[in-house]
Amino acid sequence: MGDRQGMVDALERFAALEFRHDQSERALMLYGASRALREQLGVEAMPSERRRVQEDLASLWDALGADGAAAVFSKGRAMTLERAFLFATEAVL
Repeated sequence: MGDRQGMVDALERFAALEFRHDQSERALMLYGASRALREQLGVEAMPSERRRVQEDLASLWDALGADGAAAVFSKGRAMTLERAFLFATEAVL
């Protein structure tokens, strides 16, 4: 589980990078994937990370509107860990 938890942490870092580079939909999709994977694995982020993620999510929800944000977040939640990681790294490669 340790490796998977590390990969979920990495997904959240990729999401934060996308958010800071004004890639709102990509960020929200990655946050959706990381949230679903955290629930599946039963692991939580550190409190400081949870706060940052919540702040990012609030900003993204405002930027995309409730309906648009919910749709994008849901797409991310449906991703497997492997698919989410490929999605996160495709812009880097």
